[in-house]
Amino acid sequence: GESAGFTPVPFFPIMETAVRRLAGDPVSCSDEQQETIPEPQEHRPALTSATTEEIPPKEETVGIALSNNPKDAGNKQQWHGCILPAHLPLPRCVAKTNLEARPGHAAINASEYLDSEEVLLAKLQIVAELLKKSKANVIYSGAGLSTAAGIGDYASRAANSMAPHKKTGEVSQNRLSLEPTLGHHVCAALESKGLVHHWVQQNHDRLAQKAGFPQERLNEIHGAWGDMKNPVLSFNDSLRKDLNRWMCEWISRIEENNGVCLALGTSLCGMSADELARTAGKSGLVIIGLAPTAFDEICAVRIWGMLDQVLVKLAQVLKLGKIPKASCLSKGKTWVQYHPNCRSDTKPRKPRKPSEWATDPTLP
Repeated sequence: GESAGFTPVPFFPIMETAVRRLAGDPVSCSDEQQETIPEPQEHRPALTSATTEEIPPKEETVGIALSNNPKDAGNKQQWHGCILPAHLPLPRCVAKTNLEARPGHAAINASEYLDSEEVLLAKLQIVAELLKKSKANVIYSGAGLSTAAGIGDYASRAANSMAPHKKTGEVSQNRLSLEPTLGHHVCAALESKGLVHHWVQQNHDRLAQKAGFPQERLNEIHGAWGDMKNPVLSFNDSLRKDLNRWMCEWISRIEENNGVCLALGTSLCGMSADELARTAGKSGLVIIGLAPTAFDEICAVRIWGMLDQVLVKLAQVLKLGKIPKASCLSKGKTWVQYHPNCRSDTKPRKPRKPSEWATDPTLP
């Protein structure tokens, strides 16, 4: 799982006392790759203002492992990541099921979990330090990031799933008019502060641009709505050559700079682009979501939670100010003004020479 030549990022002393206390320890004062891409399902709830309301309490504690065998206690490291103590309090199960998240792909159970508030804040402090220390930080997003906007996913299969689109229900809504979620707005704010340098987007919805994330740092690797030059891929379609090269370039940047990959709402079920996450691995892979993934045992930090709520708290830890940021909103509105109905063609991208980004890995 971990890339050759990687050295684990040391545990941050600033958080050591807090994490020890939570744990109950004594504390003294190739050019063409074929991809398997599912067509998006559309669950279209009424769009309301994004909120950070508290999740209703659940009595159920962790009672099912990440595999489909309920008797398998699993590796406790998979609950928290490789740079946190394995004996931290476990997340609680809020939606239990024996179903697989993505049948036919990586066989991972679709149960859902939430970290406690204390554990979540401790983990976010570490994520904040990782982002501030690295100069090759990439967002890698899946369908889970956009469910709060009204777009469905395949992986939320528990009957009482906490996923936003499952809680809200379905109504008729034009998918091209959907608005960014708080999570998208936080991602745009991270870029505006120089804490994120690239975004590999599996979704087709163009909500990143609407949130004000710059197009020149966005790789819509699986195609996009309204893009005649980069249409949405179907099963076994090949990735666009220049976008695939761009993705591979960023895999190299992560490897050579101990970069960070924020895996947001993706089940990491075997897509070619999952190599971004694998490369960041134990040093820099941060996985945020409700349900297990195939990479939980090799990540640096594993956070269990609702994406909008977790990312807003990360913005608070990083002192990013008000979300959405006014400057990002302005950029997003300008993009929408010039690209009605998401009509925007992705221009061919000329690859950079390694010597160009060797001295500045943050280059687009």
